[in-house]
Amino acid sequence: IPETISLKSDLEISEEYIDIIPGAEYSFGVEYGFDVPMSFGENLSIILSEDIVDMNVEIVGVSLSKAVVALNFVNAIPLGLELQAVAIDAMGQELPYINAEISQGVQPGTADSPVTTPIEITLTCKDRLVFDGLRLGISVSSSSEGAVLNSNQYIQITDISLYLPDGIGYSK
Repeated sequence: IPETISLKSDLEISEEYIDIIPGAEYSFGVEYGFDVPMSFGENLSIILSEDIVDMNVEIVGVSLSKAVVALNFVNAIPLGLELQAVAIDAMGQELPYINAEISQGVQPGTADSPVTTPIEITLTCKDRLVFDGLRLGISVSSSSEGAVLNSNQYIQITDISLYLPDGIGYSK
């Protein structure tokens, strides 16, 4: 949001003479409009948090210590983004004993040409890996100076899947 906005106006007045009668009512048309291009300044900070829930990762009687959540992150804003992830339980409480490692940051895109970045979030735990979802943190990672913002720009997470790269261990 800009700190100040200045306006420059062009006033057009008809060249014809008008007789004004005191006490009479007059109407006239006024048209105005303005376009304000907005751009990101050097101190821009975008921080979002989004929960992906109802994954219900728990298999009774099975030893599970590693899971990978794969997703595509579609970015139509001209900024690189950094992700943070924390496993959460069914009540939305963070599970700090589960380590979450993110494969890469999100590449910048544009409204005309969104960029899809494949992301893998590897979750590991020394004990049994049990969680209900992920809390994703999203923040700006690249320079934002002069980048233009408009209503057609967006971010989107698609194609979420979960797989077990080490398989499942079972003991009697």
